[in-house]
Amino acid sequence: MPINNASNLQARGRLIELLRTNRPLAVTGAGVSVWAGYPPWSGVIRDLGEAVRRQTRDEVNPEIVIRNNTNPLHCAQRLGTYLGPKFADFIRSEFGPNGTTPHDVLFKIVSLPFRHFLSFNFETSGERAHVALRRPCGCISVTSRHDIVVFMRELETQDYGRQFVHLHGMFTDPPELIALTEEGFSRLYHKDPFFQNLLWLLVTSKRLVFLGLSFHDTDFTHLLRTAARDVRDNGLAHFAIVGIEANKDDDQVRYMFNDDYLVDPIFYELDVDAANRHRGFVELINGISAELALAPLATTPDMLQVNVNVPQPAPEDLRRAEQLGDALLERVDPGGDGVQG
Repeated sequence: MPINNASNLQARGRLIELLRTNRPLAVTGAGVSVWAGYPPWSGVIRDLGEAVRRQTRDEVNPEIVIRNNTNPLHCAQRLGTYLGPKFADFIRSEFGPNGTTPHDVLFKIVSLPFRHFLSFNFETSGERAHVALRRPCGCISVTSRHDIVVFMRELETQDYGRQFVHLHGMFTDPPELIALTEEGFSRLYHKDPFFQNLLWLLVTSKRLVFLGLSFHDTDFTHLLRTAARDVRDNGLAHFAIVGIEANKDDDQVRYMFNDDYLVDPIFYELDVDAANRHRGFVELINGISAELALAPLATTPDMLQVNVNVPQPAPEDLRRAEQLGDALLERVDPGGDGVQG
């Protein structure tokens, strides 16, 4: 079933007009991270399983864990317990600078006239792309409440520079403070009023443009739907560039995004060729960039030697992480004998 081209072009036109104001906030997910050479969730679980196999010298078969934990958050949590303190080392290796030159689309995205970037990713390819393009950009983790409060107070201030805010934490944060496991997600989305209020404020008071999100994260979509209900009379507020299967009725999917999330979607058809599945995403970003008359990239900037000033957790955050870690280990390994079944 072909995409309704008229509806799609109208939504695209509205997005471009919003971008011309230089006010919207970008929200990036794993679908952007992959263009910088980072694995999707399935790849992270695979790599984590291999780390467990090496750590336990094949005494633990990670395939059994993976087969019996279809929820990747539960799977990551279970596998992470086998690594113990080395789970933090895995996260730094998996999501730290990877020595890969990103696809041009990443540089096109950071060149778009967004006021700030919000990200659900742990890695810092967005910040490194800014440095490679010689564009200033700050780096904030949700684990620093002080920095988040400053961001919310100053984000519309003219002389407050562009920030990259990691809503699920960063690869340098303690594992217990990031949303990589079921415990991490639960702590943020169900036990942390500060985080819940932060997202509610962003969704209800700002214009957001979602890039590389599948909208399959039920914790986030529930919060997004709840916030949308609170301001429904204000009309559509946000945009999303979304891939859609050829057999889907995009008019019905559009209605769902409009009604549930107050999101105006711009669709691209997912390619049947797995290697080019999201080719339409690149074409859309290139087209929007061209229509905004952004300067084309002469060459792909070199990010291999780029360093980012990554904020380190405050001492009180580290203490809180240690307490959370001890509590988690006690639930997984009662009595602390170090044996995990």
